[in-house]
Amino acid sequence: MVHLIRRFQQPLMIALTILIIIAFAFLYNSSSLDTVGSSQVATLYGRPVSRVQFDRAARKINLSQNLMLFELLQTLAAPARSMEEGQRNFIYNSFVLEHEAGHLGLTATDSEIEQAIKELPAFQTRGQFDSSRYNNFIQTSVTPHGFTGSAIDELVRDDIILKKLKDLLGSTSVPAPGEVREIYEMGNRSYETSVVRLKLDDFLATAQVSDDELKKAYEERKNGLMADEKRKVKFVAFTLEQEEKPLVGKERVEMLKQLQDKATEFSVAMAAKDAKFEDVAMIMGLKVGETPEFTADDAPSELHESEPVAQAAFTLNDKEPNSEVLAADNGYYVLQLAGVTPARPQTFEEAKGNLAATLKNERAMEAMNLKGAEIRNKIEADMKAGKSFADAATAAGVKAETVPPFSLAEQRKLKVPDAQDIVASASEMKDGEVSTFTMNAKGGVIVHLAKRAPIDEGKFATEKANTTKQLADFRARSVFAEWLKLRRKEAGVPALPGA
Repeated sequence: MVHLIRRFQQPLMIALTILIIIAFAFLYNSSSLDTVGSSQVATLYGRPVSRVQFDRAARKINLSQNLMLFELLQTLAAPARSMEEGQRNFIYNSFVLEHEAGHLGLTATDSEIEQAIKELPAFQTRGQFDSSRYNNFIQTSVTPHGFTGSAIDELVRDDIILKKLKDLLGSTSVPAPGEVREIYEMGNRSYETSVVRLKLDDFLATAQVSDDELKKAYEERKNGLMADEKRKVKFVAFTLEQEEKPLVGKERVEMLKQLQDKATEFSVAMAAKDAKFEDVAMIMGLKVGETPEFTADDAPSELHESEPVAQAAFTLNDKEPNSEVLAADNGYYVLQLAGVTPARPQTFEEAKGNLAATLKNERAMEAMNLKGAEIRNKIEADMKAGKSFADAATAAGVKAETVPPFSLAEQRKLKVPDAQDIVASASEMKDGEVSTFTMNAKGGVIVHLAKRAPIDEGKFATEKANTTKQLADFRARSVFAEWLKLRRKEAGVPALPGA
């Protein structure tokens, strides 16, 4: 199963990337990305990339989303572990794609671009191109972002060239029939399993820790037993009103954009020399609030219990006490550091409760692991002597439970406790084998794989073509990702700070 996970790791990263970009594209703020200088951002192919070029490419993220060019978005943004990385990837990969297309002689004709634009979902009414929707899009989504209609042509051209490039690279990796069958069998053979479960609560109930043991553990661990640092902040909130009927869809997006603009205006004003938080707020007619002390993982209600906003407070310091615009579920916040209570060692009395719970949990986990291994070994020995898994489990003092049959393709339908552990263990086993005892947060399982049922040949014949296409598409994406990685290196794309 490990090799199967590796095969599909990249598509999962791509899916994550598209979610990141769609969710946060409208939050783009060019000041959040590092620069080499005020007018030069980077050097690609030995030539400077200006701030104007960089910002224009960045604004295309929103436009690509509104045009629903999701393949272009996900391909140029991947692989991304954060909003910032996805933005940077899209920007720099756009430059790389344009350069390499010219080098390879890949183009999109005017007729191809025109036809692709007419087929975009954003311009369709009842399945037909609607020129009024196109014109309205220009007015509402193109011109306000500093573009002309030619920007749509540019993005559609990039989308066409990207697909041609993928086809070109993917043509060298057509899957063989045997590979198609192997992949289909991996996903669609039905697993018939039984399990023995142990519950951590049963072992916690008997775990005991004396005061002497607690004191000894405290002395051994006290350097790591700290009372968390606490902070309090002043803040100005730019948030949605609490209404009986909350805004949704386009209205919500538009209102959030207005709030973001106001928050940005306040943040820019605070960047002025000697600007005072309360004075700027008063001039702009805004209210300043203040939180009580809080820890990084306990966001206060004053900040809408937003973990990202609370955590941002812990990046502030005396030299840079003011935050940038921070996004929350209900809008935006700008913070100013108001006080810091440093982390400190906990006293024995402060640490005693959590330390006791930790020790009990450690002892329960250890006891459960030993018991699980003991039961597993006894079951395996009895099965070798001829007993069934269920009878061997009974002889070991536990009960075997039959799991509903499942395939890897339909594992989400497996609605039983420890489903993830059962699937992971079964996928690595041979028919008739018993797994090792696998622990999890609530206990642990021993899995017996009775057999893998053969696939439905009729269903395979029906789905073979689709499986072949999916495998070919995956291969093409993999080849393209490696190609792009090399081309980025040749171009001199700068690494993300801290990477």
